[in-house]
Amino acid sequence: MGGAGPGLDGRPVRRVPAKAGINLYRREVSLTSRWDGRADAMGPREVEMAATGLFFLRGSRAEGDRVLSMLPTFGDPHDASQKLRWWLVHDAEREEAAVKARAAIADRTFVNSAKRLLGLIEKL
Repeated sequence: MGGAGPGLDGRPVRRVPAKAGINLYRREVSLTSRWDGRADAMGPREVEMAATGLFFLRGSRAEGDRVLSMLPTFGDPHDASQKLRWWLVHDAEREEAAVKARAAIADRTFVNSAKRLLGLIEKL
């Protein structure tokens, strides 16, 4: 895809084919939220993207910082834009991070989740 358009920081950039996904989550309050309203748990899209081997930038969350520490985080749109520009020209590093992320969540399958759930139910 050619042509110019606004980047995440509002400045014009040349569009490139999608090599990476950006994981932009609302800072929603959940049952595991800290007092400041930021969610601690990884979202399901983060797990799904990692499972497919997709490289992506992510918002910092406690669980994601532990499990997906090989994937970069961003703080604001300008930060995301700068990091994405760097990662888009570093194919080997991007691929390595995606492979490590996929391995980090490999045990998060339906079967394993069902076994954990049944184990918790049996303890009741």
